[in-house]
Amino acid sequence: GGHIMRPLLIVRDRNVKLVINEGGFGGVLATTKKFTSGSGKNVHYIIELYRGRCLDVYSSSWLVGKGIDFDTFLVGVITHEVAHIRYGTFRKQEPILNGLFSFISHCLEDSRIEHALAFEFPSYSKVLSLTLSAVGDRFLIDSDMMTKYANDLFALSRLGMIRSGADEDFISFVLPIVLSSRRMSRENEIVGALAIYDYLVAKENEHQDSSITQGKIDSSSIAVASINDKDIERIVA
Repeated sequence: GGHIMRPLLIVRDRNVKLVINEGGFGGVLATTKKFTSGSGKNVHYIIELYRGRCLDVYSSSWLVGKGIDFDTFLVGVITHEVAHIRYGTFRKQEPILNGLFSFISHCLEDSRIEHALAFEFPSYSKVLSLTLSAVGDRFLIDSDMMTKYANDLFALSRLGMIRSGADEDFISFVLPIVLSSRRMSRENEIVGALAIYDYLVAKENEHQDSSITQGKIDSSSIAVASINDKDIERIVA
């Protein structure tokens, strides 16, 4: 397609600047920020690409052995960020500001925007899939119960897979939400993320109540928002 190596053309009607950072930023491959001025009338976006981190992920992926070059991987990363701008991620802010909710919302929203972009621009679907598959499930580490649930959600919503040992009740609950969020609006995705968040908070409270009953509360007990920013960077990267 004519746009395949120039994803910024997808948002050529917006004020978007791409900044290449040769270093890294934790586990993040790229970030997109929205800036407004003039009482909200002037809007511009900055996509910052962390090339060093991208190279780390690419170099340790299966893409290298298949002869798929680094530039193709970078196009996929930039295309993903462009999709956030085109399909309204910045239209509605997250209503709960903690690591767990942010991770849930990111899983659903990333799936939604990529689905929307691949539908409108089919020539980009392959490069998006290649980039996502380069990350795969290599960074999913089940450090505690809540992180395991989060990883299961990531695998289902982003990779289309059900991990071995996943909670069947949880998968049955989130699957319709994942599918509906993928096909609808940012607002719908937020509603879905809230439902999953409430489910996991209830699950966490149930777990803590059980631990108290059994006299097993200790320093390793899990907090509701036990997924911190570094966890998110590792999993989403």
